[in-house]
Amino acid sequence: MKFKMTSLALLVSLSVTAAETSIEEYIGKIANIYIGKSETVKVGIVAEEDKYLECQEGNWPLNFQLGQVYSDSWLDLVSTVNRTQETVRIGYIPDSESSCDIEYLALVQGDGISGVDPDDGSASLLRTGDYGNIALIGTNGLTESSYSVSDFYNNDVGAAAFDGFTYKEQINDEEGVEKLGRGFWMVKKELNTDHDPDFVEPEYWLQVDFDGLVKITGFRVVLNDQSRQLGRGPEKVVLQVSSDGETFVDHESYLLSQVSDQIATLNTAVTARIVRLKVVTNHGDTYIEIDEFELFSDL
Repeated sequence: MKFKMTSLALLVSLSVTAAETSIEEYIGKIANIYIGKSETVKVGIVAEEDKYLECQEGNWPLNFQLGQVYSDSWLDLVSTVNRTQETVRIGYIPDSESSCDIEYLALVQGDGISGVDPDDGSASLLRTGDYGNIALIGTNGLTESSYSVSDFYNNDVGAAAFDGFTYKEQINDEEGVEKLGRGFWMVKKELNTDHDPDFVEPEYWLQVDFDGLVKITGFRVVLNDQSRQLGRGPEKVVLQVSSDGETFVDHESYLLSQVSDQIATLNTAVTARIVRLKVVTNHGDTYIEIDEFELFSDL
């Protein structure tokens, strides 16, 4: 069974680990949910003539596993939309021989189609990679000077978090992109080793200046496995925005899991010129690292 999607949706709730495998999408309603004694939650959909899934036919074409960091939130979400019959967006790995593994879940606004703010340039933005990244260096007028950070370690500059590469692999195959340095931004935390009562830990952040207003609907944080295991990845983060480069406003806060690849969708889309990710805490290491930071602007 094949799925044909004719429009993009506005994401309003999402926090997942992305798969390296090709992902298809279904936008529609959930018909039923099955939870047995196994760790698998089976999900059925409302069949529509113009929406098909590349999954084994049957009442339960989609599934996800319990016992994962995302499982409780996913179960809450599918239960809610099954009850309310809201439209949901489901990313899945195609498998015509079996039930398909769900890779992400998100609520969509209305029928999955949202308008574009006429006062920003989001409609003309180039979107790259698997999820529609608008912050890749070399696209949308962005150069190395478009990226800033609070500080960086050795040569691990902020622009390296926007080059389409992690430490060991290329995750965005857009033509013309090249790896910068080691392919990631890293900063060493300043610790109060002298137990100074007046010590104030500095802020740690990276940002991109689009030199014009854009609508932001979500972001992605990617880390290589080795650094994830060391605890260098961000944990508590705040997305801040600015229209002038002088005044920044806290838009939304997130608590990220200790995994290599996560996508978060803003509960409320925001239009701004500069987007900054402030890292309040990481997962314990003395270094903070982000291999790749992507931004999304869904139409």
